[in-house]
Amino acid sequence: MKTKGFAAALFAVAFLRATSPAAAGTVLRLALGAPSADRAAAEPADKSAVQPFVSLGLGVTSIKSSAAARIQTGGSGFTFGLGAGLTFFNVFDLGVGADLIWLRDDNPFTNSTTGGDRSSSVWPLTYYAQAGLCVPVPIRNESGHFPVWVACYGGVFGVSVERSIAECIDCDVEKLSLAGGHYLRPEIRLRLEERVFLCLGYTIYCACSDFKNAVTLSFSGNFGALF
Repeated sequence: MKTKGFAAALFAVAFLRATSPAAAGTVLRLALGAPSADRAAAEPADKSAVQPFVSLGLGVTSIKSSAAARIQTGGSGFTFGLGAGLTFFNVFDLGVGADLIWLRDDNPFTNSTTGGDRSSSVWPLTYYAQAGLCVPVPIRNESGHFPVWVACYGGVFGVSVERSIAECIDCDVEKLSLAGGHYLRPEIRLRLEERVFLCLGYTIYCACSDFKNAVTLSFSGNFGALF
């Protein structure tokens, strides 16, 4: 059956070559099982199944006013974040990470140290695991890459927080609490290099959490393929 089908394709090529060379080329590609030019252009250059990535970001995180009043801090602060994970087939991400948040301390205490009197500060540490999809906007640049991508991640996070004096072993420590929970983060990515993205994300926290929202600007980069 395959031989008859191939012979028929060759007959069609011979006939179309005299009338339409472009159509003849299309029939020949289909007969040989070769991808069309449009299909080849649509396929990503990197077909690696699994790629590791790291991200580094800055942002602003806000907590609920009731939570800020309870732990006696400001309601928002700067965030410094670090993450890592795996990208599967260029579209599905699994990741973990941690964010360190600076909050204004509205009820500081002071201890005498070998370096003089020092005041406390509050730096909540959040740690998370997330998963999501990242897909390109179907517009290519001159190099054939997709310059703009959109993503959406869902995750779960916990929080460790205390009022303390940094780099002081015997100073007082006041344990505080902030509730973690779930979150959703849509994101827009701009490709800077083949494997480097500039990412702008907006995080929406669940109602059960003590957090309201966050805006982050980060760099994300892939580092080759695992397999």
